Amino acid sequence: MRAAAAVVARLAEERAAEVEAVAGVLAASAGRLLVTGVGKSGTVARGIAELFAATGTPAYFLHPTEALHGDLGRVAPGDEVIAVSWSGATAEVLRVLPHLRRRRARVTGLVGSSRSPLADACDVVLAAECDAGPEEVGPPVTATLALLALGQALVLGVAELKGHSPELAAALHPATREAV
Repeated sequence: MRAAAAVVARLAEERAAEVEAVAGVLAASAGRLLVTGVGKSGTVARGIAELFAATGTPAYFLHPTEALHGDLGRVAPGDEVIAVSWSGATAEVLRVLPHLRRRRARVTGLVGSSRSPLADACDVVLAAECDAGPEEVGPPVTATLALLALGQALVLGVAELKGHSPELAAALHPATREAV
């Protein structure tokens, strides 16, 4: 638990300015927000999309392989796409990028390192730049935590910039009030 807290604390200290800048870009966009990734990064991407939607920013998960088989129709000029990949070298995500560009979407890379093919190919990059830990002995817990923490920070930043309020939260979560 301490190791996880240390990762999040370090990201909060070292990446706050970048998170604010990226949140500003996303909040100012008139386009839709799509989040993409595969594997554990895809799980993170799906969660980020759900949190954006739950805080009033319509967002959708776009599976990169499905995008190549017709779901590119979900992407329109001016849309924002957050591409999530710890390695920054995920073949499925890299393969869909040129097609997103042709659709004139702006792509933000949420990656482990700014020195990666995905980071090089994105318009905007938010990189964790932290050691993933001893991943060879188990699931990519540190990497997943770092990406999720940065994604949640983006969600909170955009919500704040858009004036998320308790009234909006209540409207978006009616079952929460009904349970009380």
